[in-house]
Amino acid sequence: MLYDKILKAHDLKDIKAFEEILHDDFVYMWGERVENRRQWPTETPKMWEQGIQLNKQTLIMENEDLLVTEHPDADQGFRDKIVRILQSGEVIKRYVTRLSL
Repeated sequence: MLYDKILKAHDLKDIKAFEEILHDDFVYMWGERVENRRQWPTETPKMWEQGIQLNKQTLIMENEDLLVTEHPDADQGFRDKIVRILQSGEVIKRYVTRLSL
């Protein structure tokens, strides 16, 4: 399952493992922020350095077209819902929506 690969990559802080699951046409969107396949892997290690963790991440749905997860940050008062659109077993689009708890 792709979800398991993502969790393992986060746990190991393995950016190369993330790059392996990204489609060549990958696009990451979060609010006004948009990054492509080349940009996103350079930003993720910065988040790890700031201490981001995937505590209590919940798998909502996974099939051949979609992977949807959610993780709360009670200390900060929000939860992120992450929708990944898949193509040929790779993530082609990743949307993050931040919601209040």
